[in-house]
Amino acid sequence: MNIHYLTLTFDEGNGGFRVITNVLNGLVAKGHDVTITSMLPSRSPFMLDKKIAFNQAKFAKRNLFVLGLCRMLRKFSAYDLDGYAAIRTSVSKWLPECDLNIAHSYGDVFPIFESNMGVPFHYMQHDELVISSDPAAKAVCDEAYNLPIKRLVNSIWLHNNMKERYGYDLPVVNPAINHKIFFPRGVNKKSDKRIVLCFGGRQLPWKGFNDAIHAMKLVNKHMDNVEFWVYGRKPIQLHEPFPHIFYTNPSDEELADLYRTADVTICPSWFESFPLPPLEAMACGSPTVTTRFGTEDYAFDGKNALVVPPRSPKSLADAIIRLLKDEHLSEYFRKEGPKTANQFTWDKTVDNVEQIFRRILN
Repeated sequence: MNIHYLTLTFDEGNGGFRVITNVLNGLVAKGHDVTITSMLPSRSPFMLDKKIAFNQAKFAKRNLFVLGLCRMLRKFSAYDLDGYAAIRTSVSKWLPECDLNIAHSYGDVFPIFESNMGVPFHYMQHDELVISSDPAAKAVCDEAYNLPIKRLVNSIWLHNNMKERYGYDLPVVNPAINHKIFFPRGVNKKSDKRIVLCFGGRQLPWKGFNDAIHAMKLVNKHMDNVEFWVYGRKPIQLHEPFPHIFYTNPSDEELADLYRTADVTICPSWFESFPLPPLEAMACGSPTVTTRFGTEDYAFDGKNALVVPPRSPKSLADAIIRLLKDEHLSEYFRKEGPKTANQFTWDKTVDNVEQIFRRILN
C-alpha cells in the first residue's frame, strides 16, 4: 500500500502523534510505503522510520505567516479557523498520489477529501467536537465528521459517541505501549513520603489538573506525609500556589521510573479517548486512579484500578486515600495492572490497522 498522512504540524511530544509514529513505523516494517506531509514548517521527527518520507507542504512558510496573521487579528485564538481555511484549499491541490490519504485531525479532513487523491480516511484519536469550546470550531468539526469518508476510532468511548451522534459503526483499534520500557521493576525510594503522581503538562481545562489540585488539598487534610509529583513539558501556571515537585519533560525511561516510584498514579481528565498514561502506569505496577470517559477499554473499577467520575475532586481524593491506606488493594492492583497492560501491544495494533486498510482498498 501507498499511504499518505496529512497533518497541520507534527508534534512528537503529543500522545496522538506518538501513536501514529508507532503505527506508521509498523506499516513500513510490513513493506508499505508511507509519506507524511506537514502543512506548516516542521522538523522531521526523529522517532520516525528513516524510510518514511517527511515533507513540508508547498508554501509551508507562507501558511505559517497566514495562520499567524489571522490569529493576531482574532486576538491569538488557540485554533484559528480563518487561517486554516485560507491554507487548506491550496494544500489540497498538490497532495501526492496514494492509495490511502489519511487525516490526523478534523481540520485535515477537508484537504484530503478535496484532493481526490487516494481513499480519504480519518484516523480518529479523540472526539474533537467534545473537547472544543469554540462554537465556530464545533460547527466545522461537525461538518468534517459528516463527510462521506472512511474512519477508524481508538476507543470504545469514541466509537459510541460517533454511533450515537452520526449512526456510524466504526472499527476500533486500541493503541498500545512499549513493554520494553513500561514494566514492573523494583525501585529504591529515597524518601519515606507517600507519592501521588499526575500528568500536568498541558494548560487545558478538560485535562482536569485543577481537579487534581483540589483533590490533593483534601488528601492533605486527611493524611500527612503525602507528596504530589507532577510531570510534563513545562509547569502549568496554577491559580494559587500548591506544593508539588515538577519533573520537566522526562524521557520514557525516566517516566517509567516515576510510575514505579509512585504509590498512586492519577488521571483526572474530564474525557479522554484511550489515554496512555494510566495504561503506562498500570504496566509499571503503579496503583492507578482514573476517570471516565475514554478509559473503558482497559480500566475496570476494583479489578485493576479505581475509576471515579470526572469533575469530582472529592471522589478522586477518596480513591487516592483508599489506595494509600489499603495496602492489600494496592498490592492487588500492582499485580493486575501489568496483566491488563500486557494485552496492548504495537504488533497487535499495527496488524489491526493493516487489516482495516486492506479491507477498504479491496
